[in-house]
Amino acid sequence: MIIVSATWIARLRWTVVLAGACLCAACGPGEETVAPPRSATAAAPAEQFAAGEKVYEMHCAQCHYAGEGGANAPPLTNSPVVLAAPAATYRVILQGQRNRSIVDGRKLNGIMPAMDYLSDEEIASVTAYLRQRFAGKSETLDPAEVRSFRKN
Repeated sequence: MIIVSATWIARLRWTVVLAGACLCAACGPGEETVAPPRSATAAAPAEQFAAGEKVYEMHCAQCHYAGEGGANAPPLTNSPVVLAAPAATYRVILQGQRNRSIVDGRKLNGIMPAMDYLSDEEIASVTAYLRQRFAGKSETLDPAEVRSFRKN
């Protein structure tokens, strides 16, 4: 049988009150840190790379695999399209491309469908991802450029 003394209950009560006071003090108002303003159009390079990787996995990897190319998709490593100005990649993503070429002795005869359903942000992100991963060009691309390219 457990004997509970009044002293033990009183100590427990004060321990709970003290713990609650410490918790309230820790959660109280303090110095607020304000994040520096960020451009509404361009994400940070790491964020854009991560977003682009997700777009690549969802829309590109099925054919291009890990960048080595598939049965009828060209490899992306040192691809002339990826190495060129970003507008070249925007064009292929937005308009698609028929691919009749020979790469490393393989005859490719595939069709990349237009992916104009992707948002400007997704296209800028996946282009930045492709350029960094397969061409070694680390840069942040502005979705406004894609928007402008899409209109022309």
